[in-house]
Amino acid sequence: MNTKLATAQIRLQNWLVTIRDRQHSGLSVKDYCQQNHISKDAYSYWLRKIKAAALEESGFVEINQPDYSPAALTVPPSPAETMSLQIRELQITLPLSVPREVLSMVIEAVSYAQ
Repeated sequence: MNTKLATAQIRLQNWLVTIRDRQHSGLSVKDYCQQNHISKDAYSYWLRKIKAAALEESGFVEINQPDYSPAALTVPPSPAETMSLQIRELQITLPLSVPREVLSMVIEAVSYAQ
């Protein structure tokens, strides 16, 4: 195994323990970092790294924001041509014409979101 890769994985595991400890502590990130002499920037950096690794392992990929340039905008469908999904506090409105596979992926992705 590559030494750099092994070192990165060890750091990732160590930060995962730290992040879980912070979550179970009930403290805010700011307070936890102050009490444990951790830079808030370092905490945020490793939290992003851990989330990215979790997404990579799960097979999910980041979805880029759609193009909202004037040429890309279309007239939205009327409410009679849409469906609304309410999952926890998130509401998603989709056209009735959305393919079943896409709808399934949206529901699955939202169910894993925090």
